[in-house]
Amino acid sequence: MKYLLVLLLLSTTLLPAQSDQPTFGGSSGDSGTFTGSSPSGSKTRDKGMGFGKKSAENANANERLQQARERTREAIERDEMVPASETDNFDEAVGLGYYYLQSDETFYEAAGYLDAAADNLDLSDRESVLGLFTLYSLLADRAYTTGDEDAANTAWASAEELIDDFFDSEPTEEDAYHVHHELGYVYYELGFTGAAAYHFDAALGYAPDDAYLAYMTASSLALAGEREEALEFLEFALNLGLLEDYEVDLAEDGDLDELRSSEGYQSLARDYGF
Repeated sequence: MKYLLVLLLLSTTLLPAQSDQPTFGGSSGDSGTFTGSSPSGSKTRDKGMGFGKKSAENANANERLQQARERTREAIERDEMVPASETDNFDEAVGLGYYYLQSDETFYEAAGYLDAAADNLDLSDRESVLGLFTLYSLLADRAYTTGDEDAANTAWASAEELIDDFFDSEPTEEDAYHVHHELGYVYYELGFTGAAAYHFDAALGYAPDDAYLAYMTASSLALAGEREEALEFLEFALNLGLLEDYEVDLAEDGDLDELRSSEGYQSLARDYGF
């Protein structure tokens, strides 16, 4: 598997974009309903792992979610379950939402708790924002796999509304970088490749030396049919040292298939030896 999730350790100030970084002309608005996507690995992109697996991995890696789940487990053992309509605490609501999502019989009950968590969310807490977004994504995926398209689309709409609220809150550059980075992979997994390119490029603006982010932008643009821009970002990634720093096989990357017949791609292949 060639999937690689790059998490930068931001110990220094995020840098402005380099002058030779390509300009991306797209926007984030080309995503659609969840049922208009390709979730759960049904049409996984070449560097992907499948949307459902990706969301589950994100939940397991989110420290805030894991702490909330542990507190919920302890509350359940004490028989202290609280109805969604009565909770006014983010951690309590998100923990119960997570608990119900993991149950085959009652995962629909998670929706009320996730909505309660959204009502009590601190948008300046990046870990909480990404954690709740992940749970809404898992709910959409679970509903989709059971054939309930309305529930899947409702959950996904809640996830996207949450992200809109986050960016409207004027987050710090570091928080914006991390959320754009994560959203790039989410939309890539779903097949909303134009939106994926937008978020990868936005993250690249905060980390302009990241060759893999440039590569993922190029891959997403190629899948979206934007060949000229894809080649520009691919060349940028190569100039940043993509082949030296990462184990990638461009000749076998299916995401780039639409570029191979172009003179620009063949020229890059000759110049960089792939």
